[in-house]
Amino acid sequence: MEAGSPMKRLLDPWGFNRERREIWLAVLLAIAFSAIARVPQLWVPFERDEGAYAYMSDVINRGGLPYRDAFDHKPPGIYYLYNLSFKLFGHSICAPRIMALLFVSASCVFVFLFVYKSTSSLWAGILSMGLLAWASSSPAYAGFTANTEIFAIPFLAAVSLILMNGKASMRNYFLSGLLFGMTLLIKQTALPIAMATLIVVFANNAHRLRKLPAISAAFMAGLAIPFAVASTYFVWKGAFDSYWIGFYGYNRAYAGTVSYQDAWGRFWRSMKFITSLDLGTWLAMYLGFVCFWFKPPPRRHQWLILAPAMGGCMGIAMGGYFYPHYFIFLLPYSAMAAGLGCAGLGSQEFKNLGKWLLSVLLAGSIMTGLRFSVLSDTKKLEVVYGNDVFSRSAAVGSYLRVLINKNDTVFVLGSEPQLLFYAHAIAPTRFCIFYPLVQPSPYRSKFREELVSALKQRPPEFLVAINDPNSLGAIDIVRDDFINAIRNIFAGYRPIGINFMGSDQILMKAPEDSLWRRESIVIYERK
Repeated sequence: MEAGSPMKRLLDPWGFNRERREIWLAVLLAIAFSAIARVPQLWVPFERDEGAYAYMSDVINRGGLPYRDAFDHKPPGIYYLYNLSFKLFGHSICAPRIMALLFVSASCVFVFLFVYKSTSSLWAGILSMGLLAWASSSPAYAGFTANTEIFAIPFLAAVSLILMNGKASMRNYFLSGLLFGMTLLIKQTALPIAMATLIVVFANNAHRLRKLPAISAAFMAGLAIPFAVASTYFVWKGAFDSYWIGFYGYNRAYAGTVSYQDAWGRFWRSMKFITSLDLGTWLAMYLGFVCFWFKPPPRRHQWLILAPAMGGCMGIAMGGYFYPHYFIFLLPYSAMAAGLGCAGLGSQEFKNLGKWLLSVLLAGSIMTGLRFSVLSDTKKLEVVYGNDVFSRSAAVGSYLRVLINKNDTVFVLGSEPQLLFYAHAIAPTRFCIFYPLVQPSPYRSKFREELVSALKQRPPEFLVAINDPNSLGAIDIVRDDFINAIRNIFAGYRPIGINFMGSDQILMKAPEDSLWRRESIVIYERK
């Protein structure tokens, strides 16, 4: 076909070459894969972590600061990402989910480019990003939520792509460190991945010993800048102490509360749960690693998958909690490994065996996602979390929103900050989550004294008591001294509504002995 022919201009109006057309195809497919996997889950009620981020965004809009005016122990980046999502897509539960969809789409594109540039196989790239799109939305990892790990994975995938060239420039090493620094402002446990990647950089430049100090300095400078900017901001606002306790101090104590025996049990329970719902992704990852033996990619490409994945395992293990959503950190590297393995088994001697194997595993992941997407919102939350307190929170929050006035405060006795978001309410204290008040830490006594003092000085107009052990940190709501001290503060309040497990209805009256019954949510009003 001649360069200037009408057919050429019709098929290639912007003058893109074949590689550019395939990249744009990948971008469109990435958005399509992510949308198909996530749109059915956009309106699933918030779980408590999402509720904390959403409430923190409301505090920011009121002129407050994370940690100082509302306490949580996640990095500040996630709160401002939620705030941005609400500004872009409206003040609703689907806004951060749409933002998560866009972040996953970017992750898929970076994974495609890594696999495509490593193997020159279009199919391997498409199958790998399809695997990431569907796996990252799987109920196995609570992937349909807009949690911190979802917002972190595009930065992780982008770093592997940037460092593909073994002789990357100082600018690329700085950019890689900067991307990791931004990741740390979303999730602290990305630090082992950054360190593992830096080791790979050293190994790839072992023949350039004189350059290693400069490479290390560029990488570490990029890594430090986001943290320095965030710290400077909180110093400027006069809230550095609160920020440091929330970002580092409390997390350090939080990570040391699980025994080795308990951590081992948590690990196996999570692995059993994850593999029961997303076995295809793990088999695809193992297939990729095994296939490196048959037709290995360039060694530096192998280690840009293997080393960060090992760092991700270290990050997952930090603290010993092994929550399923922590494993999302491994998904970009799983997809890359599967794509490279697919291309390795796609060589002539294997007659495209890898392509078909990966296609079957991807189809299994898609079928799992489709079966999950047709469930009701309440059932989806029950599959992942084992109870329906999150779906009931939406009903209670909507009920409260009708009752409260503009300046009324609502205290939630439990860890359900999504209630405050639904009710458009503000808490009378900075403790919107109950866990820091009951979990062992050097700050617990101080936090409790602060809470009790704040409730006495500024009694809230409404109290919402969550009678659920998961929400209260598994403490005894009848015999615990701290809970009884709080109950005494609210002795003069009268119950105006009660919700029981398995129902969205709010009963206006309930027997006195049911007010503290397990699995109930009771709304009280100050007389």
